[in-house]
Amino acid sequence: MFIKYCAAKHSLAKECTTIGLGTLQSYADDDPEFLRCDYEEGELTIINSGAVEIDSHSVTTLTGGAMRGVEVAVNPDGTFSKKYRFPNSYIFCLSQSSEPTADIARKIDEAYDDWYAITKIYNFIHRTAELLLNQLKVSDFELSDEMSLQWLRGLKIQVVNRECSYEGRELAFNQETLQHAVEASKDVLRWAFAKDSAHGALHEYRILFLVIDSENRIVPVKKNIKVLNLLPDFGVATNELTESEWLAS
Repeated sequence: MFIKYCAAKHSLAKECTTIGLGTLQSYADDDPEFLRCDYEEGELTIINSGAVEIDSHSVTTLTGGAMRGVEVAVNPDGTFSKKYRFPNSYIFCLSQSSEPTADIARKIDEAYDDWYAITKIYNFIHRTAELLLNQLKVSDFELSDEMSLQWLRGLKIQVVNRECSYEGRELAFNQETLQHAVEASKDVLRWAFAKDSAHGALHEYRILFLVIDSENRIVPVKKNIKVLNLLPDFGVATNELTESEWLAS
């Protein structure tokens, strides 16, 4: 069962008429006292443990060509580690739980005192992606000064949804294992779903909303949470949204 923990005022099963999408960076910079904070959200650390010289093509393959280098450490023996960050994108996080409790909700965020169930996940994803595409603004993007309304109309939303992995965020290799590391890294999207083992108790199921431009590149969004208004386009008035109509239809 897919559970969304939240404050009661944000419950779609009650009277809330908006839905909030977080971003990788908003959770990275969240209050460290709570489980939803993860300061390494969307990051990958490549560790060269054998002083291997790799060309730019291999680096591009390892990082999927989309991740940005943010930190590097070189050791005297020539080994190094470099940290990369996935383009900041919108996410909606759920817990796969059959027994939701208020105690779990408060561990995620002290303001959380409620939850609701999403019974038809693909219907929910499709509707949310439509809302996001219709409500994107130039000001939502990191490089907003370089963008135009015409560019905005050429965007699309790519959705990837899967369980989060708790196997770490490091990709280590030496001369013998470089090719294996390259092969293992081809699923670059996995770094947007990689979590620290400390978060494993939540059994998170994540929906990743990627904004894609006309050249099929991921467009980074600003850190801010995106609040979407639930439109009546689906034949349901916003003041009549119920759990059965919005979540289970």
